[in-house]
Amino acid sequence: MKLNFKISSLHFLVGVVTLLFTYMIYDSYIQTQKKDIEKKLEKVLNLNKQHMEKSLSNIEKTLNSKKDLTKKIHLSIHKILKKNQNLTLDKIKTKMKNDFNLESQQLDLEIFLIDSKYKTTKSTNSKNISRDLATISKGKESLDSLKNKNQFVYSKEIGVDFLQYSIKSYSYSKLDKSSFL
Repeated sequence: MKLNFKISSLHFLVGVVTLLFTYMIYDSYIQTQKKDIEKKLEKVLNLNKQHMEKSLSNIEKTLNSKKDLTKKIHLSIHKILKKNQNLTLDKIKTKMKNDFNLESQQLDLEIFLIDSKYKTTKSTNSKNISRDLATISKGKESLDSLKNKNQFVYSKEIGVDFLQYSIKSYSYSKLDKSSFL
């Protein structure tokens, strides 16, 4: 019986040591995997951060390079509308595209007329009619900054569509007491 007890105790001790050893290997494996995952995740995050910074830098360069052209186009439209507000925005858009050769530069143009309540009343894009700029803080802020007629301002609002790879910048001017371009 004593020998049987010693053998059973030895089996039990070997089993406990085996389980302990297996647990230590498993725990070491888990810790190594966590460190590897953290390193890989950090690498991916840094890569995405660099990509986003590069994209934002490219967007800023693109917008800055088009500021003068945007101002010229905007002021031309403003001048046309001051002379004749009965012209359709689509005709003005076509004229601007031709005058400034926008298609060859792969640029598009949208024209909005905005009332004193910050709602779009006319637009070259029908989806934007009745758009409420009062809900867009940067748009409302830009419109509020216009104190004088004929004053021009770039909005701090920028639209970026990564799916269509397009960037929209906005500029505003005051046509009269109750409307904006």
